[in-house]
Amino acid sequence: MKKVELDLLADSSGVEPSADEALVIHSRSLASGGKRQDRNLLNDAFGYFVALSAVLTALPVALNRPVLWLGWAALIGVAVFAFIFLKELRLDRRPYRTRRYLGLFALAFLVPLWANIQSLPFLGSFAGSDAFPANMKPGNISLLPSASQTASLRFLSYFLFAFLTLEISTRESRLRIMVWIIFWGVVAHALWGLVALKFFGDIHVWGEEKTYYRGVVTGTFVNRNSFATFLAMGAVLGLALLLDRIDNPRRRHVRSRSFMTAEKLNRLIIVVGLILIFAALLGTSSRMGVFSGGVGIFTCYFLMRLKSGAALGRTLLHAGAVLLCVILVGVFVFGQDLAWRSFFIDRAGDTRIDGYLAILEMIGARPWFGYGFDGFRPAFELSSSSRVSVNTIWDRAHSTYLANWFELGVLIGSIPILILMLTARHLWTKLATMQHDYFYLVAALSVLVIAALHSLVDFSFEMPANVILLVAILGMGLGLPADRRKQKADR
Repeated sequence: MKKVELDLLADSSGVEPSADEALVIHSRSLASGGKRQDRNLLNDAFGYFVALSAVLTALPVALNRPVLWLGWAALIGVAVFAFIFLKELRLDRRPYRTRRYLGLFALAFLVPLWANIQSLPFLGSFAGSDAFPANMKPGNISLLPSASQTASLRFLSYFLFAFLTLEISTRESRLRIMVWIIFWGVVAHALWGLVALKFFGDIHVWGEEKTYYRGVVTGTFVNRNSFATFLAMGAVLGLALLLDRIDNPRRRHVRSRSFMTAEKLNRLIIVVGLILIFAALLGTSSRMGVFSGGVGIFTCYFLMRLKSGAALGRTLLHAGAVLLCVILVGVFVFGQDLAWRSFFIDRAGDTRIDGYLAILEMIGARPWFGYGFDGFRPAFELSSSSRVSVNTIWDRAHSTYLANWFELGVLIGSIPILILMLTARHLWTKLATMQHDYFYLVAALSVLVIAALHSLVDFSFEMPANVILLVAILGMGLGLPADRRKQKADR
């Protein structure tokens, strides 16, 4: 029998407990401890699942095939069902942490709901549009009803993944393991991209030679811009982890005369990983990928240094100098093709602007109804716009903002933007109160900056693997309790 338990009961009542009372207390204590241990083991297991998902889903062409992301949707559905079932089986009465963000989840649910409404028959006449020839106007709002329905399942898979990430992000020690898995997973992707290009004859992950984007790093992705976004998010996570080990007051150690300590070795290993990611990022020759990644890295460095107590002016100067040096050295060592492409963008820019103007015309024809979730290509090809050359194939809008407005309408298509803005507000509010372990929040805010910028002129976040990695990093930031004293209650 634990003496502490007997002393606590005696102190509260003034009477020494009987043998039977002491046995009851001890039994309850063991039961409580056992439940807590089981709960932690279960959450740890799902934590590994979330972290591995964030990096392994990028292996098969970033899940950019319907059969792949439908399989992922089924897998995450099973995982969430298992999590809820096991939680209820253990009679765990703790409220779901997701209830704190019910507004965000309610907003997100409107997107798949509207996608299925777009698929209903006989509603196309209400939408109206002069963008199509008179004999080709569809009866549904969506030009591809089945595609809109399956796209709603993809969006729901993000919904479920966010739920699971929030529910298990309750212990800092668990989150730190998850961050290490994700960061080194991205490093492995970067290493494979470099090796596949330099030593294996520029091949895809399945062994065939590439048809497109030859001579640049694409990794397990098909598109270099999407891979650049994936790498940029990993770079931000690694930089936040490195600066946490340098600036976090809880990690500062007494100065040692030893040339190499365990802490210095850890920092050096992270630096090596970051160098590999930067080399692969510059090797993609993605102009917007490098630019948005650079702004995300600047944001991460600036917020981490400012939060550690550094002066504002000095922090800005150091962040700008470090970023400039990294870009200059990186471009000349790894990214000569990137520098070349940056000087010759006029022709591509003119073509892109013509396409954007044509898309805006079509959005204006159906501002509220859209053309159907995942229905961009057929709707754009059927349009009567003459702005875009017939020799140019536009299978995507090359702007996620325009794609959402085009497919879902301006109202519903703005919901993802609103969700990310509200998420940023939650993260910023929590960052203001955190004194330790704030690097999760800084990393989350920095990847939001990357997502916001790159989505202006590209479709990187229409790749499921990039969305899954984004949701994992945001979920970890939102899930960690702002007050560390609450962590024991939340475990």
